[in-house]
Amino acid sequence: MLLLSFTEESAGIRDGITDAGYVLTPYFRAEYSKMNMVLDMTLLVSQGTGRCSDLPHPFD
Repeated sequence: MLLLSFTEESAGIRDGITDAGYVLTPYFRAEYSKMNMVLDMTLLVSQGTGRCSDLPHPFD
């Protein structure tokens, strides 16, 4: 039995309806932009396609 559906989970944690839940941040790119930026950078580095100096600065 679930308290919230997958699409309601992010807002439910934010609003205090539930204390914990599974949130897949790539599906909520606008709400978790900084987390997704870190995940995207790890993919670039792990694939060997870029260096840290080639990546955009997060606050530009």
